[in-house]
Amino acid sequence: HEGPINCLTCRPDGRGLVSGGADKTVKFWEFKTAKTLFGKKLSLIKALQMGDDVLAAKYSPDLRFVAVSTLDM
Repeated sequence: HEGPINCLTCRPDGRGLVSGGADKTVKFWEFKTAKTLFGKKLSLIKALQMGDDVLAAKYSPDLRFVAVSTLDM
């Protein structure tokens, strides 16, 4: 993100997360096994441009949907 990150939400299956920020993007991340101090790293899978700052994002329990809240007035 190019600016503040407003939300981070882990996937229900624990295999990644979604982030949203003041740069008006929603980014989908996946945990990958790697040789790091903690044993895993994040890889960016997809980024979606929104019309305004992203305030919150939440996965549905079955991972079929992601709800996103923005700062549009």
